[in-house]
This record gives sequence, C-alpha cells and structure tokens, in this order.
Amino acid sequence: MSLYDNEVTRELRDIFGEEQRPVWIWGVCAAIAAKFDWQTWIVRVAAVGALVFFTKIALLAYLVLGLVLSECRERTLHSIRQFVRLIEQLVQLATAKISDWLGSRRTA
Repeated sequence: MSLYDNEVTRELRDIFGEEQRPVWIWGVCAAIAAKFDWQTWIVRVAAVGALVFFTKIALLAYLVLGLVLSECRERTLHSIRQFVRLIEQLVQLATAKISDWLGSRRTA
C-alpha cells in the first residue's frame, strides 16, 4: 500500500469523483462546457481564475451549479453525503481520543 492509498484518500477520491474521468470535481465545468459547446479546459481555467479572485462566490456558485445541473446533481449529493459521513467519523474518533485521554488523566 502506498502513502497515497489509504482510507482517507479513498474517501476523498469518492467524495470528489476522481474515479470518474473526465469529471474532476462533480463535473460542473464539463457540464457547462457541454451545454455551450466549449472546450472543457477553457471552462476549468475560468473556474480556477474565479476561485482565485472571488473565492467565496466561486465556491458557492460551484455548489449551486452542482446541485442545479442535472448532469452533476447525483455526484454532488453523493459527495455531500460522503463528506458528512467523513466528518461524523472524525468527530467520533476525536471524541473517543478525548475520552481516552481524560480517562487516563483521572487514573494518574
């Protein structure tokens, strides 16, 4: 198993749809490019530019487009569900670690 092949990276690949080429993250740029018959790379460059200069607006727009565009909706919803599960697992792990630490402090 390589450094990059562990449970967290597999979860992130599942969240962001990396296994489904040529879709990168939810397929929003690919869907927009297909609708307007543009090159996908041009839309991706514009999206990255918007992300650099208008971060909050670009992220919100990307999320909304991911939910609105029918080609992307299932991937987006799946990613959100997976992300929530990952956060829940991290919270459970942190809670268990804190409980263990507190328990060891009481007995010491």
